[in-house]
Amino acid sequence: MYMARWMDNKNRSDQGFTLVEILIVIVVIGILAAIGVISYSGVQRNARDTAIKADLIKISDAVKLKSLDDNSTPVGGSTSALVGDPSALTGISILPNKKSYDATIANLFYCQGVIDGNNEFGIVARSLSKRAFSYVSNKGITELTGYNGWTSTVTDGAICIALGFTAPYTWSYGTSPLTGWSGWTTPL
Repeated sequence: MYMARWMDNKNRSDQGFTLVEILIVIVVIGILAAIGVISYSGVQRNARDTAIKADLIKISDAVKLKSLDDNSTPVGGSTSALVGDPSALTGISILPNKKSYDATIANLFYCQGVIDGNNEFGIVARSLSKRAFSYVSNKGITELTGYNGWTSTVTDGAICIALGFTAPYTWSYGTSPLTGWSGWTTPL
């Protein structure tokens, strides 16, 4: 009897895997692949967001250095009354991590003016993850939520109002899908 079972098992193992066993392996591999893709997407999103935050700090450092040199905060290329060139930002030159930005919208804004009675500056950018971050000189870096004015065209400095600036203020943009990257987003 024991020998018959052993022979039965030996014959069965010569036949290979059953369809159920193969399906179980395929399902397990599919689950592991899905977990890997989800994890990779999260890592990519966090890397892009971190690059945006690093750019905001880099720009704020450039603005602070220029402020020390000139004894005044750099002004944006356009005013809240829409006078001037909004793609200009005199005296500031940075090289952003361009692959991290949402290129479907006008992006990377600089604002200068008054918040709560104090002269301040702010920078805003939106990552490919669709998360927006701001650096305001009196607050540091925060996530910008509740602003729905992201468009592909640059028409006004409404983003400055979302940061808390009151008119009159100046503003500049760093990139637009229609015009590309502005001159201040490339090293001198």
